[in-house]
Amino acid sequence: MKITKLTIKNFKSLVYFEILDVPDLVILAGPNGTGKSSVLEAILFFKETIGPYQTYTQTGSVVNLGASFTEISISLIVFPQAIVSLKIIHNIELKNDILEGSIKIGKIGNVIEQNIPNELRHMLTAYRIAEFPDIGTFDFFNPNRVMVKKQLINITVGGFNDPQEKIRRLTFSPSEKFSLTKDYLAQCALSDIQTIITKVKKEKIKVGEEDIPDSLKFIKDIFNKLLIPKKFKEVDLSTSPVKFIVETPQGEVDIDDLSSGEKEILFCYTELIKLQPNNSIILYDEPDLHLNQEVERALIPILRRIGKNNQFWMATHSLGIMSSVKYDELFRLENFY
Repeated sequence: MKITKLTIKNFKSLVYFEILDVPDLVILAGPNGTGKSSVLEAILFFKETIGPYQTYTQTGSVVNLGASFTEISISLIVFPQAIVSLKIIHNIELKNDILEGSIKIGKIGNVIEQNIPNELRHMLTAYRIAEFPDIGTFDFFNPNRVMVKKQLINITVGGFNDPQEKIRRLTFSPSEKFSLTKDYLAQCALSDIQTIITKVKKEKIKVGEEDIPDSLKFIKDIFNKLLIPKKFKEVDLSTSPVKFIVETPQGEVDIDDLSSGEKEILFCYTELIKLQPNNSIILYDEPDLHLNQEVERALIPILRRIGKNNQFWMATHSLGIMSSVKYDELFRLENFY
């Protein structure tokens, strides 16, 4: 799914915002207080109000101080694979591939008016990525994100299930988003070892270095390209706690000991790769946190390689990011007093 049209009225700092023919990448730029983050939050508010992944509670009013209501209207295109999945999950047959809905909310959070077809509600609620990877999902990166230090003693075998993942997709908790990032990295390393063991037992042959899988290769490539001369070397499962080793000119360190910007790259992109988004909408607030311009300019080309057929919405002040995108992907917000 992708948003094709968005209209927002009186949401937080926004008085009026409209975008038509939405591209696959939306870069929202402009001075402080113009409502860049509010655009992302309005999309999230709309989605979680009518089709939440979990119980959703809005704290505080989202209505602009000078208004008595906020109104959000969204049009989505649903792709053929998702239409088939919806038929299987909810026994819903879409008559066309465009779903439209709107909500009008009062100062105290009361619903004044809504026009939400059941098909749209079911589409936004659906989260069965393990079974239906092409149905699409929403993901949100809070600008106040925190990567908390963690020692990993035990590794859970079998990956993460949809209920676990669903609660982290749109969380506002600064640390919850990345609470299992290390677990995922360790599981990938463990899976590679299990693959080798199975191959040796089944085929009864010696395994050469070229036969050893590396499920973390894409993550390592991103880290190593963006953060030269440092290299994400390996996940060492032979120790307790597990070591997540990064090579530096001064020696080896754990990923917990990286700088804020380096952890930003590793943790955020690992989360995106773990999600493996297809036909999804990703809301990414301040992707340039703690990063220098050289790294910022390299972010967008890498994002375009993650998953398939996704739509990214980003709020940023970064000149590096702005200079790396096409003209029709850049939208500047202004204050009008």
